[in-house]
Amino acid sequence: MKAMAAVLVVLIVPLAGCSGPRSEAEASASASPSASAAVMNVDYGVDEINVAVGQSINFQTPGDVRWNADSSDEQIVTVIVPDDDVFTPDTPGGVAKAPGQATVTMTLPTGGTPWSVLVRVIGPSPSP
Repeated sequence: MKAMAAVLVVLIVPLAGCSGPRSEAEASASASPSASAAVMNVDYGVDEINVAVGQSINFQTPGDVRWNADSSDEQIVTVIVPDDDVFTPDTPGGVAKAPGQATVTMTLPTGGTPWSVLVRVIGPSPSP
């Protein structure tokens, strides 16, 4: 019985530190991008974002026209361009592949002002 009481004390003590205000380091860590977030939605007009390696990105382009997309470095951010395939989204997207920076530029097929987003990919390189 004493052994069981000792186990309960050991289990309860670490949980005691879980409540209360978060430290600055804890708050900063939770604000960092996370690959566990399914998709980062980027509103039209945003010009810089931070994402984690492996995270997907959905660029929220306005209107019913399908925008084209291009990445300045496909090894850092690979873009997904909308098309008629059922499995492809209606807006441009991408996947963060490796740490670094790439600019994703979306353009209308009819011309007009392009929308560029500087994507900073944070995190360790994925294993080969």
